[in-house]
Amino acid sequence: RFFAIQSAIDLFGPCSPEVEATTNAWYAVGVGGPYVNYVIADFSAIDSVFCNAPASVTFQNWSVNGTTFTWDFGDASPTVSGVNPSHIYSTIGTYDVSLIADGGACGVDTLVLNNLITIDTTIPCIITFPNSGIGTTQTACSGTIYDSGGINGNYGDQQDAQITIAPVGADSVRIDFVSFAVEAGNGPTCNYDYLDIYDGNSISSPLLATYCNNNPPPAYITSSGQALTLVFHSDFNVNLSGFELDWQCYLSSFPPVANFESIDTSSCSGQVDFTDLSTNGPTSWLWHFGDNNTSTLQNPTHTYANSGTYTVKLVTSNQQGIDSLTYTDYIVVDLLDVPVVNGDSICENNTATLSATGIGIPKWYTNALSGSSIFEGNTYNTGNLNTNTTYYVSDFTAGAAFNVGASSNAIGSGGFFNGDQSLVFNCTQACTLKTVDVVAASTGNRTIELRDNSGTILESVTVNIPSTPSQYQTITLNIPIPVGVDLQLGTAVGSNPDLYRNNTGATYPYASANNEISITGTTASAAGYYYFFYNWELELPGCESDRVPVQATVFPDFDLFILNVPTVACAYQSSIQLAGSLPGGTWHANCVNCIDSMTGIFHPDQAGVGVWEVSYTASNNCEKTVSEYIVVESCLGVEEDALSSISLFPNPSKSIVNITANSDIIKSIVITDISGKTIMSVDLNSNQTMVDLNRYESGLYFFNFLNSKGENMSTKKFIRQ
Repeated sequence: RFFAIQSAIDLFGPCSPEVEATTNAWYAVGVGGPYVNYVIADFSAIDSVFCNAPASVTFQNWSVNGTTFTWDFGDASPTVSGVNPSHIYSTIGTYDVSLIADGGACGVDTLVLNNLITIDTTIPCIITFPNSGIGTTQTACSGTIYDSGGINGNYGDQQDAQITIAPVGADSVRIDFVSFAVEAGNGPTCNYDYLDIYDGNSISSPLLATYCNNNPPPAYITSSGQALTLVFHSDFNVNLSGFELDWQCYLSSFPPVANFESIDTSSCSGQVDFTDLSTNGPTSWLWHFGDNNTSTLQNPTHTYANSGTYTVKLVTSNQQGIDSLTYTDYIVVDLLDVPVVNGDSICENNTATLSATGIGIPKWYTNALSGSSIFEGNTYNTGNLNTNTTYYVSDFTAGAAFNVGASSNAIGSGGFFNGDQSLVFNCTQACTLKTVDVVAASTGNRTIELRDNSGTILESVTVNIPSTPSQYQTITLNIPIPVGVDLQLGTAVGSNPDLYRNNTGATYPYASANNEISITGTTASAAGYYYFFYNWELELPGCESDRVPVQATVFPDFDLFILNVPTVACAYQSSIQLAGSLPGGTWHANCVNCIDSMTGIFHPDQAGVGVWEVSYTASNNCEKTVSEYIVVESCLGVEEDALSSISLFPNPSKSIVNITANSDIIKSIVITDISGKTIMSVDLNSNQTMVDLNRYESGLYFFNFLNSKGENMSTKKFIRQ
C-alpha cells in the first residue's frame, strides 16, 4: 500500500486525484485508512532493542502524502534522506528518532519517537527470527535464537528470513541446538520447511547443510571463520514448533592479521564499500581512506568528494595485539562532472525547453536530492507553465550489462499456463532488470510483479504483449532489484497470464558470471519447471553526478491593444496616428509603405482603397503581437462636399483674403499670377486661413487647392485691387 501510494505521488504529485484514488482503492479493500489531503509523518523500527553495539536498525516509513523525508537518528550523526533508511548505532545508549515528512503543497509534518532505540549490554541477547527479510546481524559473543514463533509458538507459513551471527572479535562461532522440529521434506530432501546454514557472513558463503525433520542438525555446528548465516524457509502448509539454538564465540589467542578488500576500486560515483577480511578476531578497526577521513566501523562505506587516486590503510587490534595493512593507490575515483545546462524564459501558459549536456545521458528531476527521474535526455520540454519552476538535472552513465536465466524454452517440454507461479531468485548486488523474453498465446496486458520472499509486491509493471505463440517477444520492464534472498518474479495473482512455461528441463541454479543474480527455483513444488521469463537482461548501477538546478522563468501575461483605430479611413487622408497600449513596440501592415514601423503613423493615401491588417508587437519580458483592421474607402462624396465648400473673401480685395477649406482634404494652396508664375505657397493646418497679398501688384491671381499627393483639386480666381 505504501509504495503504491508513493508511486502515485512520484508520478502525479502529492495530494493529486491519482493519489486520492490509489489511497481509497486500498482503503476499499480494508488496507489502511481513507485519503487525507495533508501530510502525516509515521514510521517504525523493525528492531529497536539490542544487547550490543554496533547495532544496525532498519526504519519502516508509513507516512502519508510525503514526497521527501529527513531523518534524525538521535546519535549526533548527520541527518539523512530516503524512504526506508538503515542506520548503524556504534555505541550503547537510548536514542530518540525523528522524521520530517515534506509533501510540498500538501504541507509538512514531524514525528519524534522518544527512547525508540535502546542498546544495553545488560539485556540478554534473546533473538526471534523475523518473518521475512534480513534480521539484524548479531555481534554479541553469546545469545539465544528462536524461530519466528518465539519461545512457545510455532513458526508461520510462507516465511523466508535470514540472520547472521558475527560476534565482534570472534575467531569462530558455535551454535548448539536446544530443540529442533521443522516439517520433513519430500523423500530424503528438505524442500518444504528448512533451515540453511552458511559458513560465513552471507548467503554467498559456503552452504554447510540444509536441515529439516528428516535431516536434523547435529548437536552443534562450529564455523571455520568469524560468522555463520542462518536462512529459514517455510511453505504454505504445515508449521511446527521450530527451533531454539544458543550461540557462543571463541576469541582469538593471537594478534589479528589485517586484511580487507573493495569491489569498487574504480568508482565514478565516489561511494566505495570496504569489507574487512582480517583474521584472528579483531575487536577494533581504524580505516584511513587517504582523503583525511577515517572510520571505526568494521565494514564501512565511504564517499570520496573529489576525483583522485587514494591510498587506503586498515589498522586492527584485539587484546592480543595490533596489525595494519596498506594498499597504495588502491582506490581510483573519477567523478562525473555535472552537466552544462541552459534554462528558458517563456510567457505564461507556454512550454519551456530546457537543455543539458554531459558525457552520458542527463536525468531530470523535480527535487534537488530525492525522487525519481521524470525524463532522460538532452532536451526536456516542460509542458505549459504558469509560474517560475526549477528542475534539477544530473549526468548519468549506465552500468555493466549482463544476462541470466534459461535462454529459451528449448530446455524441455511445456505449454501455455494460466496460474500464479513465479521464478525464485537471489540478488547479491543491486541492479535493474531491463528486459525479459516471453512467448504469449493471446494478446493483452500482463502485470509483471517483483515480490520479496514473503510475497509483498516491491515493484510492478504492466506491459501489452501481442499474441506470438511461436515467437519470442522482448518486453521492457526496467524494474529495480534490491539485494535479497528468495525474491520472486511473476505475474499478478489471478491474472491468467497465458504465457509459455516449461514443465521439464529446468536445471537450477541459473546464475550470472559474478553471481549478482541466481535463479534458484520456482514457487511450485515440482522440479524441472521454469516460468515465463527467459533471457533476463540486467544492468548494474551506473554512475550519476550531482544534480544542478535549471530554471524555467515564466513571465506573466499582459494585455496589448491598438489605440486610435478608425472604423473607416478615407483614401485622401495623408496620415493617421496609431498608438500601442504598451509603448516601445514595432508596427507592420500588409500594404506597401503605408505605415511607419517606429511611429505608428498610418498613411491611407499610400495604402489605397482596401481592408488592411495593422499589427503591433511589443515586449513585457515576453513578446506579444496584436492586430487590427483598417478599412480605407475612397470617400468621394466627402471630397466633393469639401471642394464645394472652398471660399475666398472678400474678393476682390486690396490685400487680405480669408480662405475657408477642409484641411482634411486640402493640404496646401499654391498662388500663381496670370503668367502661371508661383508667387506663394501656403500649408493648411486648419479650416480657416488668412493670406496677405499687399506686396503684390494689382491684378488677377489664381488660388490652386492641392491634396496630400500634390494633386490640384480646385482652382479659384482672385482679384487684387
